Amino acid sequence: MLYLGQIYTPLVLACIVAWLRLEKGDHLVAGIMIGLLISMKPNFAVWPVLLFLAGHRMPSVVTIATAVVIAAVPLVIFGPGIHLDWLHLVATDDGRSS
Repeated sequence: MLYLGQIYTPLVLACIVAWLRLEKGDHLVAGIMIGLLISMKPNFAVWPVLLFLAGHRMPSVVTIATAVVIAAVPLVIFGPGIHLDWLHLVATDDGRSS
């Protein structure tokens, strides 16, 4: 499944765990799960903003911290060039995505 690029099952599982943990009041685990979710699919970066606006301050901060730490791992291992290469690839992805 992951070999084919289908990462939706892990994304859904992370969402479910985060949702259930938020309902139970376990803000740390919920924030970590949403941070992992954002690390896999940056489109979900709006979630910590919505959590913060809804009054869930702790999970929002944990989410942002988790996503930043996970994004920093490649910086430590490969240096800043890895993110610059990614930005260049995204900026020049005209014909490949169609």
